[in-house]
Amino acid sequence: MPATTAPTPKPSRSFTSWKLDILSAVGADPRVPSSHFRMFARVLAALNEHSRVAIIGDNVLADEVPGFKVQSTCYRARQRLKDLGYWTFEEGRGSRATRYTISDEPTAAVLEAIKQARERRNQERESRRGAMKRRTPNHAMVHGNEAVEPCKTLSPNHAEMQVVHPQGTPSPSPLPETVQDVAKEAHDTVTGEVVTCSECDRPAVVRCGLVGDTYCQEHRWLATQEVVLK
Repeated sequence: MPATTAPTPKPSRSFTSWKLDILSAVGADPRVPSSHFRMFARVLAALNEHSRVAIIGDNVLADEVPGFKVQSTCYRARQRLKDLGYWTFEEGRGSRATRYTISDEPTAAVLEAIKQARERRNQERESRRGAMKRRTPNHAMVHGNEAVEPCKTLSPNHAEMQVVHPQGTPSPSPLPETVQDVAKEAHDTVTGEVVTCSECDRPAVVRCGLVGDTYCQEHRWLATQEVVLK
């Protein structure tokens, strides 16, 4: 009966999480060039869970990590990551591979900076949402992409005025006299002329407190901080 080999045990969840935290910190550390990060990721993949030591030769890094064909490149990257505190190492000699001992000492500060940046983005997102909710509804917010077109007078009688809608959309029936005639004519205090709606030329009942446009009863919703005309 052929001998069977025991399956390789899977890394524990805590060990995997620990490696991912270190990898996230190294990737976000502005002091670590992208080429050094690729080297670190390959060494981390060879890390033993129990000893926390990775044994890997420069020839493996040269074959599997782009940009490390020259041994001096491996040495400079290895030394730089040591200076930053991410590992210590024992240089390989001859057929003996280099031994790396991974350290998570620098990760706390980098991960805290990542957390603060995430919280800042969330606060900015909530502020934008709050600002949108506080905005006064305008035509685009109420009607979407529907074209804004002026009212069209079908006859001198205000009761027969109706809004022109985009092509293919039926126009509503004329508003009843009781609605159209609610507004009494307001006169300009300087010229004495009748103040009319900026949208349809019917008698205005309110003035926009922000831009000064005047609106009739039907278009009154367009006014922001409305001022009632007398």
